[in-house]
Amino acid sequence: MNGLRLGAAFALAAAIAIGAGAGAPPGSAPRVLAAGNASHLWIVARNEGRVKLFHAADTMEPGTMREAAILAEGMPIDIAASGTRVDLLFPARSAILPRAHILSTSTRQHPASGRWLSVPADRLELMPALPEEKEIESFASSESGPMLLHAGSARLWRLERGEWQAIDLPRAVAEAPARRIERRSKSTSVLARSGPDGGWERWTHDDDGWRRV
Repeated sequence: MNGLRLGAAFALAAAIAIGAGAGAPPGSAPRVLAAGNASHLWIVARNEGRVKLFHAADTMEPGTMREAAILAEGMPIDIAASGTRVDLLFPARSAILPRAHILSTSTRQHPASGRWLSVPADRLELMPALPEEKEIESFASSESGPMLLHAGSARLWRLERGEWQAIDLPRAVAEAPARRIERRSKSTSVLARSGPDGGWERWTHDDDGWRRV
């Protein structure tokens, strides 16, 4: 039932975005970005001439969602979510924000009305400056904050308590031609492409370090 509810919400957002983007030139920015899980779905779509962030929860009526924020910065590069938290990756905009940056928000359910509210209510939060200037290869979200893999970097970066923490990657992952962060329920994993057939290997990190699974 949860999947049906959130699937209906995504279909609604896609319909809104397709209508708003009719006639857009080829190669223009994507009209829909989405991330989430079985309980919460976060969607970025163009609507009424603006880029908006929508949120749907499995407690809402099927096919309904709420407008969580208007994105004055326009369409983000990427979106990542972990339950009630969502992180949005934006390109450099100006001398004030000269490189890519992350804006974040979260949601909570009002105990009396049952309505889902944005936290904070009036803005998106700017996360600390990215730890490296290299292109971002992979972007994900966790309960504590966003996670990053920069292209060519031998480190996985994770934001914890307002500071970027570096996790050194095993050599096989650091030297892989392609990597992708995979957020799992109890650990952090990185998929690394390797071998002559270009297959993917999963490396998982926990308190005991890295291991291939």
